Amino acid sequence: MGKGRDGRKGVIVKILMIEDNVSFAFLAGKYLSLSSSFKAEFVTHQSLGEGLKYLEGNNVDVILLDLHLPDSKGLDTVNRVISEYPHIPVIVLTSFDDEDTASEAIKKGAQEYLIKTELASEALSKTISYAIERQSLMNQVKHANALVKENEARFHKMMDENSDAVIVVGPDKIIRYVNPAAEKIFRKSSTEMTGTESSYPLTGRSNVKLVDSDGVRFIEITCGPISWESDPAFICAVRDISESIKIREHEEALKNIIAMSPVITFLWRAEAGWPVELVSANISLFGYSQEDFYSGRIKFADILHPDDLQRVGDEVNFYVENSIDHYEQEYRLRNADGVYKWVSDKSIIKRDAKGGITHFQGVVIDVNGRKLAEEALVSAEKEKATILGSISEVVIFTDEDKNIKWANKAASDAFGMTSDELKHICCYDLWKGNPDDCVLCKPERKSPSASARSLEMNSSDGRIWKINHYPVFQRDKLDGYVIVAQDISSEKEAESILKDRLNFLQTLLDTIPNPVFCKDENCVYNLCNKAYEEFIGFPKSKIIGSTVYDIVKDFGCADSYHKADIDLLAKRGTRVYESTLAHSDGTVRNVIFYKAVYTKTDGQLWGTIGIMIDITERKKREDELKMIYTAVEEAMEAIIITDSEGKAQYMNRAFTEILGYDLDYMKENKITSIYDGDVDYSSYNIDRESSSSRGCQGRAKLRRRDGVIVPALVRSTPIPSVQNGFGGMLFIMTDLTEHEAEEERQRKLEFQLVQAQKLESIGQLAAGIAHEINTPTQFVGDNTNFLKDSFASVVRIIDSYSVLLDKSKAAGHDSDAIGEIEKLLESEDWNYLKDEIPQAIDQTLDGVKRVSDIVLAMKEFSHPKTDEKKNLDINRSVQNATIVTRNEWKYFADLNLELCGESCCVKCYPGELNQVLLNLVVNAAHTVDEANKKLKRAKGSISIKTLKHDDCVEIIIADTGMGIPEEIRPKVYDMFFTTKGVGRGTGQGLAIAYDVIVHKHKGELYFETELDKGTAFHIKLPTGDV
Repeated sequence: MGKGRDGRKGVIVKILMIEDNVSFAFLAGKYLSLSSSFKAEFVTHQSLGEGLKYLEGNNVDVILLDLHLPDSKGLDTVNRVISEYPHIPVIVLTSFDDEDTASEAIKKGAQEYLIKTELASEALSKTISYAIERQSLMNQVKHANALVKENEARFHKMMDENSDAVIVVGPDKIIRYVNPAAEKIFRKSSTEMTGTESSYPLTGRSNVKLVDSDGVRFIEITCGPISWESDPAFICAVRDISESIKIREHEEALKNIIAMSPVITFLWRAEAGWPVELVSANISLFGYSQEDFYSGRIKFADILHPDDLQRVGDEVNFYVENSIDHYEQEYRLRNADGVYKWVSDKSIIKRDAKGGITHFQGVVIDVNGRKLAEEALVSAEKEKATILGSISEVVIFTDEDKNIKWANKAASDAFGMTSDELKHICCYDLWKGNPDDCVLCKPERKSPSASARSLEMNSSDGRIWKINHYPVFQRDKLDGYVIVAQDISSEKEAESILKDRLNFLQTLLDTIPNPVFCKDENCVYNLCNKAYEEFIGFPKSKIIGSTVYDIVKDFGCADSYHKADIDLLAKRGTRVYESTLAHSDGTVRNVIFYKAVYTKTDGQLWGTIGIMIDITERKKREDELKMIYTAVEEAMEAIIITDSEGKAQYMNRAFTEILGYDLDYMKENKITSIYDGDVDYSSYNIDRESSSSRGCQGRAKLRRRDGVIVPALVRSTPIPSVQNGFGGMLFIMTDLTEHEAEEERQRKLEFQLVQAQKLESIGQLAAGIAHEINTPTQFVGDNTNFLKDSFASVVRIIDSYSVLLDKSKAAGHDSDAIGEIEKLLESEDWNYLKDEIPQAIDQTLDGVKRVSDIVLAMKEFSHPKTDEKKNLDINRSVQNATIVTRNEWKYFADLNLELCGESCCVKCYPGELNQVLLNLVVNAAHTVDEANKKLKRAKGSISIKTLKHDDCVEIIIADTGMGIPEEIRPKVYDMFFTTKGVGRGTGQGLAIAYDVIVHKHKGELYFETELDKGTAFHIKLPTGDV
C-alpha cells in the first residue's frame, strides 16, 4: 500500500477486481470509494485472462476474484491466480449458495471470501485491510523460514567440516545426522547410521563400550539439547578415549601386581625401634595393615625375632660406622598370627646434607621356604643312610657292567644272602628271569642325559618284580647303576581282584538310567556311566582325565560348576542344587545335581561323586501348573472348588473380593449357604458312580458376607475322582452387577437414541421449513414495504384533494358534492386511517423482520453435523440461540446480551456447539423459573457475555436461578444425572456439553455458583487454528 495525500489515513490501496457482473463491480467500486480506512485505486476486468494480463505489468495490493468467470470456473480460478501470484492476497466473491466452494478456496490459499448479497462498504474495507495484513505476515513468515533454512545449511556445512565427531539424535533416540569425523569413530557411514535408534544416554557425559571388527574400543559421549531443523533434538560430541582407558587399566594392573608381589617396601626412620614411615600395601602378606605401622602401634623392631634383634642392630651399626650405604641381611619377622618367617632384607642408608643418618629404605622378601629347604637338606644327608637301610624296596648299586657293589638289608632278605655275598654278583643272576628282559635294560648309556629304565620281570621262583634302573655319572662318565626293585606279586593279585570289582561297578553304574560321574580331589573325571556319556555327548575315553572345562562348552557354566565342586571339597558333606545343562541333542535341560565328597578309608579326601536327575519335563509341568494357578488366581470371576459335600477346598482371590468370604468360612459352610432365596440344586444332581457327568450354568442371586445381594452367572462343573467317580465341584461365578447396570444404561441409551433421532429429523425438517418460509417472507416484506411507500403517496394525494375541497367550499362550488365528499371522509374516519395505517404497516414490517430473524436463526442453528471443523461467528451463534429459545425464557426472565465488538470467530463443529449453547440457555431458563416460584418474584434475568482473549473466546451464561447444591456439584457432568422433573430433563445436556467443549474442542467448561443467587457457566474455546 502506498502513501496518499487525501487525508484518509494517507493510505492508497491498489485493488484489482476480476468480475464479469458489471453492475456488481460498479457497486463494489462505489462502496470502496466510501471507505474511511484507505483510498482505493480500483481496476476491474471481466475475465481471468484479462486480469492476469493486467498483473503482468502492474502491481496491486489485493485481488477481488469472482469464482465464476467466462473463461474459468470454481477452484481452478483460485489455483491459477495463487500459483502465479502467491504474494498477493486474494478475496473470493461468491453467492449465498456457494459458501462450501468458497471455504475450499480459503484452504487453497485465498485470504477470505465475501457473499455478494451481504456486501457492505465497511465490511468490504475491513476484509481488504485484514487480507492485506495477513498476506504481509505470511510473506514475512516465508522469508523467515528461508533464512532459517539458510542458517541450517550453514550449520550443516560447519558440522561436516568439523574435525570433532558429532551426531544429532532426536527425542525419540533416532539418529538424524552424523558428521564425517563421527563416521571414522563409529566405523560406519552416515547412511548406515542415520535413521537408526541410538542406545546412548542423551544427557550429560557418559562412557560407552564399542565392539567391532577392530576389537574393543571406548568412547566418551557428551550430549546437550539443540534445535535441529526446527525440531527439538540433542547434539552429542563424541571422543575416542580407548587409549586413556588402556592407560588407566595398565596403572590399575601395575597396582595389582605390586599388591600381589612378595616384595614388601619399607622406609624406616633412624630412631629407636625403627618406626615405619612408609610400607607397601602388600604388608598384608604378613597379616598387617599399613595403618598398624603409620599409627605408631607397631614399630619394625617389635616384629623382629628376639634372637635376631641384637645381631641385626650390630650389623646395621657396623654398616653405618664403615660408611656402607647398601647392605643385605637375613632374619626372622613375626606375622600377625605370631608365626616367625625368614626374610631377606636389602636396604639403603639415607643421609641428610650433613651426612647424618635419617632413614633406612629397603625391600623385604619372604625366604622362609628356602631357609627351611636348606635345613631339610642338611637333615636329609644325615638320614639318607638310615633311610636306605630301612626302606622295604631292594636297592642295589652296581658298576657299569652291572656287578653289585652295595646292597641294602631288603636285598639280603629278599635273596637270602648277606651284603658281602651279594657283592660282585651280576644283578641278572639274582632274578634268573628272561634274558631278553635283561637285555632291555642293558643299552649303552654314554650320555649324562640318559633317562632311567623300568620293567616288570617274572623271577624263576614265580615272583613278579618291578625293577627301575638309574644310570649314575661322575664328571659326564658312566660310573654304574642304581637298581631299585620291588616284589609286586601281592599287588598284582590285588590289582586283578580290583579290576574285576571295577568292571562289576562299571556295569552296575551303566545300568543306572541317571547320569553318574566321579572326580578326584583335583576335579578331574575318573569315572562315569553310559547315561552320562549320552547326556554330555562325549565318549568315556574323552571324559576320563578331563575337567568340566573340557566337557562343557559354555565357559560361564563350566566355571560355576567347577567353583561348586571346589566349595564342596572344602566344606565336604553333600550338596543338592538345581541348574541347567546343555544336552548332546542341542536342548537345554533342567537337572538336579546330588553331589557328595567320598574319602579313603583313612579319612583323607579322595574326590566327589555326582548324580544328575533330568527334571526338564517336571519343570514344564510345574510351569504349566503355575500358569494355570496364576490364571485362576488372577481371574476376575470368583472361582471355588468344593468337595463332594459342597465345602470349599480352594477359592481364588476374586471370590473373597466379590463375596467377602474367606477360605476358613467356606470350609465350614456349604456352597449353597451363599445363595439367596430358592436354589436350583440341579447342579448337584451328579452321578457319583460316573466321572462323565456334565456341568450346567444359570443366573443366581448370591448373598455377600455383608448381606448385599449380588446378581451372578454361575457355571458348575463336576470334578471326577479316581476312587468313587465324583470328587467335588468347580464353580465359576461372574459378578453381573455392572453387566445388569450396563443393560439398564443400554436401554436408556436406546431410548435416548430414538429421541435424538426424532430431534435430528425435526432439526433437518426445521432447516427445510426455514428455507421454504424464507422466500414468501421475503415477498411479504417486499410487498409491505411497497404498500408503505404507496400509502404515503395515497396520503399525499388525498391531502391534496382535501386542500382542493377546502378551496372549492370556500369558493362556493357545488355544496352537495362537497357535502358528499366530507360525509364520506367522516364516515370512513379518514383522519384515523391516515394515522393508524402507517403504524400497522410498520408493525407488519417489524413482525416480518422477526419472522426472518427466527427463520435465519433456525437455519443456522440446525446446521448439520460434520466431521470437519468450520469457522463460526460466536456472537452470531449466541444471538441465534437466544432467538430459538425465546419461548423458553421470555415469560420467566429478562435476557441481556453483552457481545464483544471484535470478531469472535473460532474453528469448531457448528452443529454441536450450537447444541451446547441451546442446552445451557434452556437450563438457565428452567432454574430461573424455579427460583421465581421459590422467591415469589415476577421475573429473573439471564446474561450472556462474549469475551475475546489472546488465545481463546470466552462465553459466560449467567442466571439468577437456584444455584447448584454443593453435594451434587461433582455429578453435574455425569450422563443421565438430572434434578429436573419427569419430562423436563434427560440428564444428558451437561454431559454432552462437557464432551463437546473439553474432548472435541480441547476447551474449558466450568461453573461458578451460589445457592439461591444463581450460576454462571464459562465456556473457553481455543482460537489457535482459526
